[in-house]
Amino acid sequence: MAMEGVVVRSQGNVCLVVTSAGRVTCKVRGKLRGGQAPLVGDRVVVTVEEPASGVVEKVMPRKSELKRPRVANVDQAVIVFTLREPKLNELVVERLLVQAEEAGIGVILCLNKIDLVGEAETAMAERYWRETGYPFVKSSARLNLGLDSLWRHLDGKLSVLSGESGVGKSTLVNALRPGLRLRTGEISRGIERGKHTTRHAELLGLDETSWVIDTPGFNYVELPDIEPEELSFYFPGMREMVPECRFPSCLHVHEPDCAVKTAVENGRISGERYRNYLKLLDELRERRRF
Repeated sequence: MAMEGVVVRSQGNVCLVVTSAGRVTCKVRGKLRGGQAPLVGDRVVVTVEEPASGVVEKVMPRKSELKRPRVANVDQAVIVFTLREPKLNELVVERLLVQAEEAGIGVILCLNKIDLVGEAETAMAERYWRETGYPFVKSSARLNLGLDSLWRHLDGKLSVLSGESGVGKSTLVNALRPGLRLRTGEISRGIERGKHTTRHAELLGLDETSWVIDTPGFNYVELPDIEPEELSFYFPGMREMVPECRFPSCLHVHEPDCAVKTAVENGRISGERYRNYLKLLDELRERRRF
């Protein structure tokens, strides 16, 4: 019997699919119709062979897809980061923002574990990230701070929680819905990195209309396949200046009459964020050489 469902977990050639008949563990055929391997969040057609097992026959067209973490059909990415335990890696967050922009999905920035840092440090980070224009949430799952604000952004949407290992994604989900009891881990004190307690992406229901995908952490994100000239268009707060540059293909490095460089000099764009842009730009230019 064929029926539609949603992939809530995927590992290798086996998926857990929720259908109107319940949860079905499905194998994935070697060659699917449509040629796409199923991702968490995919709508699929399955053939149920036994009450709780079947085969994925087809992956339905996606409205969105992220490369890291590999998920489909999400409305928005909640990028979770911390200032301590682990220490903030701004470039990882910037890469995730570029990826979400390229995929055309919304973004929520969530600064977690604010109980570990002082107000001045938190305020400095908030100023930096609010420059992007994305909604910004400060939270502490341990102290139940900011959870109401985060919930308002999650309400009625399918969201993916994304970020480095140890930033507290699973802990936030547990705080929002305690009954899930997801595994959480400690920080490696020697290198200030989190342990990968979440092994596979999994779609979880918060209520009848709100879902999140909890994902394994990572410490590196590759930029999407874009040209160096395109990068500034994926930097909100910067792309608004691009039309004012003299040259349409301005890279905002050495070109004269560059509106972006002028905005940096005037303090409209932070020098730190501009330097992060240049680091990513160098990576794209190096990639093009090969």
